Amino acid sequence: MLMTQVRHWDFFVLSILVVMHLANFSTTDKMAKLLAGKFGVITVSFKSSLGSNVKLSDLFSFFKGGGSGLGRAICNRLAEHGAKLIVVDKFPKSAEDVCAKLPAPTEGKHVPFVCDVAHMSEVKKLFEFASKQHSTPPNVVVNSAGIIRDAEVLKMTEEQWDEVLNINLRGTFLVTQIFARAAVASNTPQSIINIASIIGKMGAAERVNYAASKSGVIGFSKSTAAALARTSVRVNSLLPGYIISPMTDGIEDKRLVLNECFVLNEFKEVMLFTYSPFITCSFQLLKAACEKIPMGRMGKPEEIADAVLYLASDLSSYVTGTALEVAGGLGM
Repeated sequence: MLMTQVRHWDFFVLSILVVMHLANFSTTDKMAKLLAGKFGVITVSFKSSLGSNVKLSDLFSFFKGGGSGLGRAICNRLAEHGAKLIVVDKFPKSAEDVCAKLPAPTEGKHVPFVCDVAHMSEVKKLFEFASKQHSTPPNVVVNSAGIIRDAEVLKMTEEQWDEVLNINLRGTFLVTQIFARAAVASNTPQSIINIASIIGKMGAAERVNYAASKSGVIGFSKSTAAALARTSVRVNSLLPGYIISPMTDGIEDKRLVLNECFVLNEFKEVMLFTYSPFITCSFQLLKAACEKIPMGRMGKPEEIADAVLYLASDLSSYVTGTALEVAGGLGM
C-alpha cells in the first residue's frame, strides 16, 4: 500500500455546483430550492478511501453547492476529518445552513461568506477574506462552476448563452487567475482542479451553451497547465458523468432502484444532467439512461469526491494538464 503524507498546507477549494433551470416542471420552486447551490471553504486532515493514507492538514477549501449532491459529498469527506470551512454563497442563509449541518472542526468553526464568483470585484473580496484567514496562498483550488440554461442553438438567446458562459467559464478563469498568481509569486505548491463535464467532451444538442462552457474549462485547464508547468502550480480538469445523489429530502413518493439511482415518481420527465446534484425520471427512462453507460449505472458523489482527493494530494504530484474522466466509461 502506498503511504503518502502531504505537508502542512493551506488548501483552498472553490467549487460551484450545477444549478438547474427547471422551467418545464410545475414544481419548479420546490426543486430549485432543493437544488440551490452553495459554496464554502474547508480545512482538513483525512484518510482517503483511495487505498492510501493521505494526510492534508491545516487545509482550507472554498465550496459552492456543498449543501446537496456532489458538493455535500466532497464537503463531508473533508469536514469529517477536521476540515474548517468558509461556506460561500450568494444567499447568506444557504451558507449558514451548510455550516450548521457539517461536522464541527477540532479548532475554530465553519464560517459563511457571501460572494458571486462571476464578478471580479467579488472574487477580489473573496481573495482578501481568504488571505486574512490564512497567511499563505491556497494549495488546492477546486473550481466546479456550473449552471444550466437549456436550449438548442437555433432557439438560444444571448442571455442564456452569456449567463452560462459567465458562470461556468469566466468564474473559473477569475478564481484560477487570482489564486494561481499568488501561488506563483510566493512559490507555493498549488493544485488547481477545474470541474468540467463529460458533456464538454461529447457535446449535447439541447445544451449547447453548457457544452461550450465545459469544453472551454477543459481547454482552459490544459492551456493554463502548460503555461504554469515550470512553476509550483499544477492544473487539471475533472469530467464527471451522470451522478446520482440521495439528496431527496422533502420529496415524497420516492424509491431506490438501479444501483442507488432514485426515481422520483411525481415527475414524468427526465432530468439527466451530467454532473447534476440529482436525477429524476421514470423507471423506464432511468433504466435506458443507465444502459447507455458502459458500467451500467450512475456514479455516486463519493466517487467524484475520491477523484478530487487524488488530484488534491501529492498522489498526483506528477499529474498536470490532464482531463480525468469519472463517467463509468461514458464517452469512450
